[in-house]
Amino acid sequence: VLEFLGNEALAVDQGLFADVGVRHLIFKRIADLDVVAEDLVIAHLHVFDAEGRLYLQHRPSWKKIQPNRWDTAVGGHIGYGETVAEALEREAYEELGLSGFEAASIEQYVYESTCEREFVHVFCTRTAVAPTPSAELDGGAFFTHEEIVEQLGKGFFTPMFEAEWQQLSQLECFRRYECGE
Repeated sequence: VLEFLGNEALAVDQGLFADVGVRHLIFKRIADLDVVAEDLVIAHLHVFDAEGRLYLQHRPSWKKIQPNRWDTAVGGHIGYGETVAEALEREAYEELGLSGFEAASIEQYVYESTCEREFVHVFCTRTAVAPTPSAELDGGAFFTHEEIVEQLGKGFFTPMFEAEWQQLSQLECFRRYECGE
């Protein structure tokens, strides 16, 4: 399990450490990020439009975790034998009908709540195509920076989205997407 988790957690980083053995890299990187075998590895995709608005999905009422709240546009677990990039493409297509997009890797972190602990790979993309939410979701919408800030701390968003937003909105690469660059 640890080796699988390591391979998935490192799929986007292996090029940065080409001179280091993969096995050594797996254990070193996992230790650096405090990831353990029980963690779920997931990919998040933040989808911006040309005006810099951020698309969010609305979680349906039947979801066990955080029903009826707004959340990151795309988020899903990385399947066995799947790379982070493959999972990102699969989830984006399954949840929003998006394909053929270019995604920039902007962050990796460990998220922990009372019911889950996840190692999160975060990506951003810009689209000119309107997302088409699947039946897995209860719709979605584009939000401006101001609209998001106005709803923070009111139970409108999932706690994970709020934590990620606070962290990412400080990054220059994330702000460039918001500014339509």
